[in-house]
Amino acid sequence: MRDDATGRESVPGGEVNPFATKYTRLGAVEPLEGDGRTFDPAAVLARLESAGGCGVFVGPHGSGKSTRLEACARAAEDTPRAGLSRAVRRVRLRRRWDLWGTLRAVLGMPAGGLVCVDSLEQAGRVGTFCLTRLARLRGVELLATCHTPCGLPVMAMCHTSLELLKRVVEQLPPHAGLVSQQDLADAFSAANGNIRDALFELYDRAETARSRQRS
Repeated sequence: MRDDATGRESVPGGEVNPFATKYTRLGAVEPLEGDGRTFDPAAVLARLESAGGCGVFVGPHGSGKSTRLEACARAAEDTPRAGLSRAVRRVRLRRRWDLWGTLRAVLGMPAGGLVCVDSLEQAGRVGTFCLTRLARLRGVELLATCHTPCGLPVMAMCHTSLELLKRVVEQLPPHAGLVSQQDLADAFSAANGNIRDALFELYDRAETARSRQRS
């Protein structure tokens, strides 16, 4: 089985499992649109600015929201403003009490900075209102992920497809026939379209295939 905490490669014979978290973790795979097309973080940042500085990626679990958020954070860091590097802060809300740390992050950001918040739904309606109000008062941009629309401008409705899973797999190390196109389709179906869970399923299928090859 996989080890999500360590990104275990399971390396008998010096080989790697291309679906190990080392290769699939956040930031390791380039973000794509739901149909497999290239995602453009610069375009999202431009829309964010024109939308007043606050916006969200909306979609279910495993639809690429966090991957897109991280790509936008990196793009912002690589795009100076007024000749200065742009301040970017990443925050993940795991429970409602984490909102206080997020508010402090906004307070500590210089004007023009960007705060990226993963799982904004944890803040609740009142918390989201307070956070966005503070960001606008401070002149700080706020880009977040959320499972459902939360009253902020939607930068993208994230969805998945089998084609998206195939394009993600193409970015990973070669799997040397350990999984087939049918395996990809079966994993996507078993995960109910959740790309992250489909990759976990493919990890296990690749391990099983390698065990059979060694026996």
